[in-house]
Amino acid sequence: MSNLIVKDLIAARWFLLAILVLYVVQLATLTIAPPAAMVVTLIFTSMLAFGSLGIEEAQGTETTWCSLPVDRSQIVLARYSTTLLAILLGLGLSWAVSAGSLGLAAQSSAFFMLTVAASLFLPCYFRLGIGRGMMVFAIVMLGILVLFAAVGALISFLANGSALPDADSVAAVRAWLLPLVPFAAIALVTMALAMAAVSALLSVRWYSARDC
Repeated sequence: MSNLIVKDLIAARWFLLAILVLYVVQLATLTIAPPAAMVVTLIFTSMLAFGSLGIEEAQGTETTWCSLPVDRSQIVLARYSTTLLAILLGLGLSWAVSAGSLGLAAQSSAFFMLTVAASLFLPCYFRLGIGRGMMVFAIVMLGILVLFAAVGALISFLANGSALPDADSVAAVRAWLLPLVPFAAIALVTMALAMAAVSALLSVRWYSARDC
């Protein structure tokens, strides 16, 4: 599987190198607040994790992989491994170059969001290919966004007319939650990895039954 990971990286090396350079320059030259740093981190880490798939599709790399004398499961696991490595690299660069402007809570949340996105997208990719897979993934993500918007609207409706908490109450809740951040971070990472494992099993099953 390590050979497949290396081949995967070599196939998209120039794209990945360009994204890395732009990412480091963006983090190093801009003085940005944590919310903006979070957006920059998510955008560039997503490009590192998923952008190479479009390059490989244009190059016909998937056909090459299928022609190799390896089990389909190895191809799937190699893709999941490179995606996870790209996510870790992107988050690591964000922490190192921006002098840790994103704390543990933000980094673990970013890892959770990116890993969940990968867990949803990769089964679509391995079942349907990059084109139709991206379309199905976009529909799923749109449905999730609509659901969150509906829940937020419902909460806002139910809370309508309620008094806003005062600053002392907010500070007290914050002080109570702060010691729980490491445990919440561990929980987020564990849930994300568990979802990725289930996603990988599903991708192996679907890709093994698919014609390249």
